[in-house]
Amino acid sequence: VTASVYIPSQGRLVCGREDGSIVLVPATQTAIVQLLQGEHMLRRGWPPHRTLRGHRNKVTCVLYPYQVSPRYDQRSLVSGGVDFSVIVWDIFTGEMKHIFCVHGGEITQLIVPPENCSVRPEMCSCFYCLQGQVSESSLKVLVVE
Repeated sequence: VTASVYIPSQGRLVCGREDGSIVLVPATQTAIVQLLQGEHMLRRGWPPHRTLRGHRNKVTCVLYPYQVSPRYDQRSLVSGGVDFSVIVWDIFTGEMKHIFCVHGGEITQLIVPPENCSVRPEMCSCFYCLQGQVSESSLKVLVVE
């Protein structure tokens, strides 16, 4: 697991992996499987999970914007990776809604702009920062409708 986010409102754990896939699992059932021994571990396919495939390499960050602010669509999950891409997913269907590719480097962090931000950035789903620095030349804004 290279990146993760827990979504309490849905009881899901989202895990980005080294191979570029993202796995969505029910958090409680997954914890039980990992922490407890018992017959439930013998059940085939338990716990149920969904795998999202779209990144070509390691997933470095995942963000569920609705968890930060209800102004975002609760269906959207955003991921970034070392393949220079940011992907917006529909968390309920697993569909890839948008993919943004940059040529500046790997995506290291996804954040939601603060509530008191100007109108333009509030319409954006995320900022991303390249090479760990936030500056006018390295800060990119992605608008997701």
